[in-house]
Amino acid sequence: MLKKLSLVLLLVLIACHSSPIAYRGSSDTKQFAMANRVKSSPGGFVMSTLDVLDYAAANNHHQVIDGRCMSSCTLVIIYPHVCWTKETEFWFHGATGGAHATLIFLSLYPDAVTNLLPTYMTRSYWYMITGGQMADLLQKNLCD
Repeated sequence: MLKKLSLVLLLVLIACHSSPIAYRGSSDTKQFAMANRVKSSPGGFVMSTLDVLDYAAANNHHQVIDGRCMSSCTLVIIYPHVCWTKETEFWFHGATGGAHATLIFLSLYPDAVTNLLPTYMTRSYWYMITGGQMADLLQKNLCD
């Protein structure tokens, strides 16, 4: 009986690790940063997002973005441990703190991205770049 129970528990653990559920939620949480696959994120606080992505990078965690990535979620493009699929949509907008804050926020991105984004973006103005376009811009391979 004990062997049968151990086998069942082992199979459950294998199933949980082999088919992770795609993360949907804020980008400023450790759950976001350590998710294997992100399906949707509306963003979060910029500094917290950078902190958790730094943590994931330091732990050599590989992450796939595979869906809508909005606001501070778009910071994933500056991290080498993150890749994205062709279906990914990166949604950028102006910072809540106004034009000066937007320029600071934009300075975090590679030049190829900031040169494409309009500098007049406001909090309510959104600009979308597809995963395929982003891969071309950054000369980076898409992931599956």
